[in-house]
Amino acid sequence: MEAAFSLKSLVTSYEVTGRNVDGMLREVNRILESEQLTMHSVHIADADPDFRMVFSVDCEPEEQSVFSIRLHESTAFGSVTTLGATEHE
Repeated sequence: MEAAFSLKSLVTSYEVTGRNVDGMLREVNRILESEQLTMHSVHIADADPDFRMVFSVDCEPEEQSVFSIRLHESTAFGSVTTLGATEHE
């Protein structure tokens, strides 16, 4: 029944890359705020010449889909990758 109604939350990890780490962080935060989601962790590394940012977001499956689309639509990132999701209640 839960699967039919998507009641379980997912913690989904993403990786974005880009040249401007401050701009990337601002853009992720802007999208999170507009979708009313919360970031759980963030790791930023220098991957010369770009920066690599890995972060996790807690959301329901339909929210995850919309959030992923918003990330891919943004011009702030050179690339966007969904690394995986774990389910929790």
